[in-house]
Amino acid sequence: MNKQILIIIFLVIIPTIHASLKYPPHYLQLWRILANSKNLSSSPYHDAEGYNYLDKLSTNKYLHNNKHEIEKAKSLIFDDICVKISSLNVSKKCCEDTKTFLGSLVHRYPWALQMLDSYGKPPSGILEGDFTFPGSFDECNSAKVAIPANSTEFMLQPFKPKYCQVIFPIKALTSMNDMLVGGSIGGLHMGACFPDSCQAKDIQNLIQYDIHLLPKSISGNISSVVQCEEDRGYDSKAIISLIIISIFLLHIFLGTLYDVLLQSGKSSSNAAAQNGINNSLPTSTQDVSLKEKEAHVNCNGTKTPSKSDEELDAVSKFLLTFSVYKNAKKLLSTNQPDGTLTCIHGIRFLSMTWVILGHTYIFGMPIWRNLTIIQDFAKNFAFQGIANAMVSVDTFFLLSGLLVSYGNFKALEKTEGKFGWVYYYIHRFWRLTPPYMLVMMVYIPLFRYWGDGPYWPKDGFEINYCKDTWYFNLLYINNFLSDPQKGMCMSWTWYLSNDMQFYIISPIFILALYHSEIVGFVLIGVFSLAQLITTGVVSTTEKLPPVMFSQDSDISQKYFTDIYVKPYIRIGPYLIGILVGYLLYKNKCKMRMNRYVCAVLWMMATISAVSILYGLYNLNNGYAMTQDTASFYTTANRSVWGLCVGWVIYACCTGYGGYVNTILSWKALIPLSRLTYCAYLVHPIMMYYFYLNQRYSLHLTYVLATFLFFGFMIMAFMIAFIVSMAFEAPMIGLERLILELKRKKKNNN
Repeated sequence: MNKQILIIIFLVIIPTIHASLKYPPHYLQLWRILANSKNLSSSPYHDAEGYNYLDKLSTNKYLHNNKHEIEKAKSLIFDDICVKISSLNVSKKCCEDTKTFLGSLVHRYPWALQMLDSYGKPPSGILEGDFTFPGSFDECNSAKVAIPANSTEFMLQPFKPKYCQVIFPIKALTSMNDMLVGGSIGGLHMGACFPDSCQAKDIQNLIQYDIHLLPKSISGNISSVVQCEEDRGYDSKAIISLIIISIFLLHIFLGTLYDVLLQSGKSSSNAAAQNGINNSLPTSTQDVSLKEKEAHVNCNGTKTPSKSDEELDAVSKFLLTFSVYKNAKKLLSTNQPDGTLTCIHGIRFLSMTWVILGHTYIFGMPIWRNLTIIQDFAKNFAFQGIANAMVSVDTFFLLSGLLVSYGNFKALEKTEGKFGWVYYYIHRFWRLTPPYMLVMMVYIPLFRYWGDGPYWPKDGFEINYCKDTWYFNLLYINNFLSDPQKGMCMSWTWYLSNDMQFYIISPIFILALYHSEIVGFVLIGVFSLAQLITTGVVSTTEKLPPVMFSQDSDISQKYFTDIYVKPYIRIGPYLIGILVGYLLYKNKCKMRMNRYVCAVLWMMATISAVSILYGLYNLNNGYAMTQDTASFYTTANRSVWGLCVGWVIYACCTGYGGYVNTILSWKALIPLSRLTYCAYLVHPIMMYYFYLNQRYSLHLTYVLATFLFFGFMIMAFMIAFIVSMAFEAPMIGLERLILELKRKKKNNN
């Protein structure tokens, strides 16, 4: 990587700084090609006279005072050049329009100068990691081309300007970008403005020709890729997606309208009932209340039947599952039944905000202009909590295992040990999959139409629109792709695959604990030990660091592939969650504990959690860590974190949480907790949209990151509410409706 960067800096950037006072590098080099087009087979710079004339044209003083030399330069430009450079495989139309542009520069037409000015130019801060020189995307596209046909008339727009980026790939940056923005090319990016008749291949041929003019020892290390802004017509995938979205919106509109009308009718009936009671009953009995929900009283005081929700037909109930009014009322309700583990709502919400905080820094890496500052941030003691935000995912694994365990133990108690295998798996698949697949259906084909700009990938973020890998997501096995970095669709959903895989094998532990506590404990212990050994062996044999992001992109990729997304590495906190759920069920959320023992356990949990979060502080400050120490940290940190959070939940649920439980059980967090699944699905998409819609790179500071974090957090939950109302809540309602109809059918038989 260092060699490539130095080559680009000295041979591309530094000459450009000098040339930028005249013309941008690519057009200056193009002029050289055109000036020497009379004999392309010979040395490209043999025509010193032609090149000197073009070079002199770059100053306003020369343009103003030397008309003779301007005319001579124009003759060089317009002397049938397109025929003479045909060996470069540049289309004739592109060449002709480029000649028009260059000639217009000679005449100093404002639109030509505007196109020229929109070129990317090297800024300060290259050594801080600013490898993108986007130029002005909007200035290029807004240029109004006008060529004089004669002295009085103008022929408007023989071509339109088109923004392109010339990219000199750098392997290390490309590898890092693959982890963050699938399919993007990392390297030195330079914005350019060309006629729209020039295709990316035409421009690349010209650039590559220039590169080949360099000595072979240099040109062999430099390649170029050209990406241009193109028209984006709606393809079949986008049209199908829009049709499905329209169908959902129609159902939501009809369901909400029907629900509002239904509620309005009930309100009118209740008002009439109250009037009827007051008018027909004696004063001494006016305090009688109506307890029969199935009946109303008319103005004459007589009962008239009315339809309750239970009496509605199946079609009406189907429509009501899409009602925003009904679903929002349920989501925003803070009422909790007895036995609810209320502290979990706060932990779930705070963990989701922690995920968003970490991703605020990570997902912005492709556009941070001072990328090296993150190394300085990592040296800050307070920043360790952000640098280690990845353990927040282990909190979710713990919560998932706990809820699956606790809920199923209570269900087994009611059914006297009978386990509903079919419903167990169908329920989970139906709970997760419809919102997941519907978000994917909206995101993959439509996202590329939502933005533009120098950083916006014209084909979206997913490689080949997930054509070859989408079914891995549907089957929840995308974390087992041979090359997850390049093939995983919606890469952040690796978590869902792990969670589903853990859920599939959970009955082994739950049933073992229910029927034989000793067998259950032994089984969980064996799996936990196997996980620890596997993690230690993998991290040691592959010499992996204790964190995913490192200066060596290959190591980062290997860590992600072999450690970060594999279920046999991540199952530790989930197993701890199953144990905590079992203990809460067994003890009925009650426990007598000596206050000193409780204080010691709180202290141990706090110290352990702080050690996990801040244990890499010395490593981030340049102190060496042995491989054995790194492997030990990688092996133990997730399970230890799970034990710490597990203790917090257990203490809060058994009456030893104090103010911690009061905060985590705050009722305002309950609706936000219910939105965390949808927030997890959509927040990376929202971040991609913001970051890659920028026109210029951003300078990362704590202040900027703080404002971005709060903005992302608020927007993520707002969008999650919309997604929940559109995709999640209706599917939950449909599941309940199907079960209700099935139960009624069974009772009738």
